[in-house]
Amino acid sequence: MSSRLIALELTGDAYVLGRSLGNLASSGGQLLGLAGAGVAVTVLGARGALLVSAAGYLVAALLVRLRLPALPALPAPSADAGRAAVLRHSWTGNRALLADRAVRRLLLTQWLPPAFAAGAEGLIVAYTGERGLPPGYAALLLGALPVGMLAGDLVVGRLLRPALRERLVAPLVGLLGLPLLGFALHPGAPAGALLLVVAGCGFSYGLGVQRRFVTAVPTDRQGQAFGLLSAGAMTLQGLGPALFGALAQLGTAAAAMAAAGVAVLLTAGWIWRTLPNL
Repeated sequence: MSSRLIALELTGDAYVLGRSLGNLASSGGQLLGLAGAGVAVTVLGARGALLVSAAGYLVAALLVRLRLPALPALPAPSADAGRAAVLRHSWTGNRALLADRAVRRLLLTQWLPPAFAAGAEGLIVAYTGERGLPPGYAALLLGALPVGMLAGDLVVGRLLRPALRERLVAPLVGLLGLPLLGFALHPGAPAGALLLVVAGCGFSYGLGVQRRFVTAVPTDRQGQAFGLLSAGAMTLQGLGPALFGALAQLGTAAAAMAAAGVAVLLTAGWIWRTLPNL
């Protein structure tokens, strides 16, 4: 919903900067959430902290309902078409989007690196246990990624020209994956946090893809395209931790995190070869 709303309100590079601002707000929110969660658990206990979290979701839902403008309605099948026709309409639209080579490649570019990175992120708690680090260090490592995301979006979104952002997509994906290889050396908490901050900066590669994605999708399918983008991202970011978690069962969490980095680097190579204009 938010991506489509930004695309409706902003065009060209203003759209990319709008997404950058949204990413900055998201990263800042993650940091505040991690800090607030620590305070809430300390003061209220785990159950009280969960109740505070639930209340926060309710407040957020209320703000979305009252403060965000309503999106224009998308074309829909006739009233007598029935649920089957609605599903068929959605399936047909998604197939058409995925059949378009340019759109499909841009979708995969936005899906795969975060999915592999999520696989590494999901192993952070296991890694701290494996290294025998105090439990609080897991929060330090978890907070390192959004710090890098915030810094990367700030630099790439505000200081780089649009053409340069697009040329740096593959190198920035590489920046996301390369630091994860360092976990094969079993770094301690400070070094691990630094690696994750650097990796988080690589997430800014998305700013170089978004304008191309909006341009590649027909205007009448943008709503469905953003829905497909969001659904695919959530699905693959759920599968990533499951895949690399299973890999960690066969070896170690550190090795599985490094393997996730290799997967990101391979994706960077694929982007470099198949999307040379980025």
